[in-house]
Formats: sequence, structure tokens, C-alpha cells
Amino acid sequence: MRRVAALATLETPGRFPADRKGAMPQYLVTMDLPEAEPDGSLPSIEGLLGTVRETLLPSLEALSALKAQGRVLAGGYPSGQRSIMLIVEADSEEGVLRMLERVPCWDASATDVARLHAFEDLSAERPAGGRPAGGVASLDRAREERGRQGRQDRRHKTGTEPPS
Repeated sequence: MRRVAALATLETPGRFPADRKGAMPQYLVTMDLPEAEPDGSLPSIEGLLGTVRETLLPSLEALSALKAQGRVLAGGYPSGQRSIMLIVEADSEEGVLRMLERVPCWDASATDVARLHAFEDLSAERPAGGRPAGGVASLDRAREERGRQGRQDRRHKTGTEPPS
């Protein structure tokens, strides 16, 4: 069964597609927010309100400021999911990570960064092995530090399916 999620988003006009000549690379960023406390318990109402006030709202303000600066081109959250998705312009994956480390929800989120390639470039970028050049970096810092599983069980570090 196909799963479709609506993405609530604000776009920056004139900044797409990712194949603009001479422009910085664009990256798709997914920041998954935890569903429970680090010990696995569900938060209390007070704890949930504290998280919203201390982490979520300041994170949305920080991301809105990055959007106003033109560093985040578009972003939002998929309906019914605990994640934030962004299209970011940066010189490298490391540049994306340095920028996101200042967002308050960074420590609590599991973050994936994938470079976007234009559709038109796909056929030109296929090396002999048949896979497009450039990869996906799965940067799941929060889960690695806390020793939690989750997406690591389903995804290989390069963002592809794990080898069988």
C-alpha cells in the first residue's frame, strides 16, 4: 500500500530547481523528533508543554530565521508525523550540519541529509555501476549518542536498504 503524507510548507519563490547553474547544492533534510522520553516512557502533559515551549517553538523560530536568510529554501512537517522536512542550500553536507546544530531540536532529533540532483542530470551522472554519483548521508547523531535504534534497523548508513 502506498503511503502519502501532505507536507505543510512555505516555499521561497525562484529558488528551485536544484539544477541552477553555478548555484550551491541543495539538500533534503529530514529531522525525526522522538515520540517518547529517552527511557521509553511517554511524557507527562507538563513535560510535553515544556518541550513545546523550550524546544519546538524556538526550533521553528530558528528555522524561520534561516528561511528568511535564504539558507532554508522550503520546509514544513508531514501531516501526522513527528518530523520536519527541509530543502536547504549549502556548500556541503557538513555545512548543512553546522547550520542545523544551532537549531534547538538538533540534540533530540534523528537527522538525515541527502543531496538533491536534478532529474535532467540523472542520466549524465550514472557511472559504470549504474548508480548515480553522490550519495546519501544518514547522520543519526542523537540516536547514536543515546544508543537507541529505530531507523538504523531499516536503513543503511548511506540511506539505502541494508545489504541482505
